[in-house]
Amino acid sequence: MALMMWLVACNWFTSESDVPVPVVTASVTNRPERPVPVQKPLTGAQVEALDELFVRTTELVRDGEPGAYRSATITFVQTTLDEFHPGQGESVTVVPAAPGLVPQTLRVDEVSEAEVFVQLTTTTTADPAWLTASAAQGARPEVIGRATVLHPVRPDATTGQIPSDLPEGLNAGTVVAGVDLSGDGFADVLTSAHCCDDPALPATDHCDGGSCMVTHVRSAAGWRVAEEG
Repeated sequence: MALMMWLVACNWFTSESDVPVPVVTASVTNRPERPVPVQKPLTGAQVEALDELFVRTTELVRDGEPGAYRSATITFVQTTLDEFHPGQGESVTVVPAAPGLVPQTLRVDEVSEAEVFVQLTTTTTADPAWLTASAAQGARPEVIGRATVLHPVRPDATTGQIPSDLPEGLNAGTVVAGVDLSGDGFADVLTSAHCCDDPALPATDHCDGGSCMVTHVRSAAGWRVAEEG
């Protein structure tokens, strides 16, 4: 009897609920965070390439009926002042501003005296995702959105963030397209759409003097105007 009392006092007999449950600590390995882009100065070769770059930004429009688009067309204007403009059968790089759409290198199919027509088809080089993408906000169903055309071709072109050193007088809120050509994640080509009578205001249907669009490209002097209209 004395032995029994001693065992109880020492807590020798325990119920199952009294048994300590081991605590298992799972180690969680966090995924590495995506590095923050750092804006880098351009090399001399990069500046020279940008100085000789033909740039146009316009709408990328699908052909056919909604839900059954067959192709997409982009039309852009060139003038006699454009020294490096593409010609018949030459290739251009088209960079859609819409997120998630991959840039494509495409051939100029038709040239008129004042305009260059680039016909994109899913059976050749156009990305099928272009034909199924949502229309740009407030645009007609067939309008994918703006796209930037580059010549000579730039397979390294991607969409880029708005840089800190904007062209003089440019409001970041008016930027509608940006293309990175240096690989640092920041745009070297910037297209803005604003009210013609007030460049600080984004272009809307309520602009009293109409809307204007300007495309800037980095150059040795900072930024040059590649297109204005």
